Amino acid sequence: MNTQLMNGFNKILINKNLSIIFCLFYMFSFFVSNCYSEDNNYLLTIDKDLISLECKNIKISELIKKLAEKFDYEYKIYPEMENKKISINFSDQPINNAIELIAGNNYVLVFEKNKKFNKHDPIIANQTSNQFSNEFKIKKVYILNKGKDNIIYKKIKTFHDNIFPETDYLKDIVSSKIKDIYNNAQLFEIIPHYDFNEKLKSYVFTYYIGNDSTPSRDNLNEIIQIAYNDKMRSINEFNQYYKEKNYEKAKIAINNSKNYSRLISQEHNFYSVEVGASYEIPPIMAAWNGLPLDISQYPASLNVISNALQGTGFKFDKTYTDGIFSIFFAFKTNQNKVYYVNPKNKTIFTSWKINNSKQNKNKKTKEVKFKWERFLNV
Repeated sequence: MNTQLMNGFNKILINKNLSIIFCLFYMFSFFVSNCYSEDNNYLLTIDKDLISLECKNIKISELIKKLAEKFDYEYKIYPEMENKKISINFSDQPINNAIELIAGNNYVLVFEKNKKFNKHDPIIANQTSNQFSNEFKIKKVYILNKGKDNIIYKKIKTFHDNIFPETDYLKDIVSSKIKDIYNNAQLFEIIPHYDFNEKLKSYVFTYYIGNDSTPSRDNLNEIIQIAYNDKMRSINEFNQYYKEKNYEKAKIAINNSKNYSRLISQEHNFYSVEVGASYEIPPIMAAWNGLPLDISQYPASLNVISNALQGTGFKFDKTYTDGIFSIFFAFKTNQNKVYYVNPKNKTIFTSWKINNSKQNKNKKTKEVKFKWERFLNV
């Protein structure tokens, strides 16, 4: 009887001890929110958002990805850093310090305001560890081989500091993308477009993709002018033949006119792309085979303004736009009077009423900025 009581008591004691051990394990698990290990090469623990790490010969990329699971940030690891390994030990570090210890100097952090403080505040780029506070949350982590002349680092910092790329830098990016389509593409001309508030709106990049040597602008203007004259002659012939009900010749004349139009547009020899000139405007506004109106319709527009201003000195000023493919050449006289030519219908006017509905800023700022992020590959 005493033996049975003792056995029963021992069972109760064992169960009680197991319960105590389980409770202690549960409490430890509660305070240590995550614990990762792999092949005994590293131990990563996160306790109240403080990170401790022991690792030997582990890829930086693997650690950054593991931390992202807990701290919910985006990350981009560039190829040159994908397989770089480290061995390091540290304890109780906040996330930004931990990334700095893991990546050394080869990182960029992008911060945003925590929603509980102010969700509308702008992104803070390239914060250093001593500037970090609970008010900020890491939005994105870049791991790259950062250096003074590193174009990727400059691209990231420029974008997140909301600084629009300089023209030369934008040219390099656009040219790289065009050469992915036409490997023989040669930049022919960059043409800025302004809105009627005198704000730079876009750039038109035009590339020569023909097989012959790149023509000069003067030679191209001459080719276009001859083709334009021939086109107008063909249109006159069409009108005459159609009036005479000579439909066979009218058909030939209109086909000739179309061929001259192709010669004016140079769609087989040139490729053009219009790129926004700010983060408020999409990076790719339009792209097409052929010349922009700035070039294909310039000689004819120049003839129109020359005939209208006979005996008056003038020069080309700039190109204005109120939308894609809606452009106007501005010519300024010696007396600083401005004449505008619509290159499509060759009409001339001397003033322009700003249409505010077309001058409004793009309301989808975040969506447009995201398009720029993809375009710049940051």
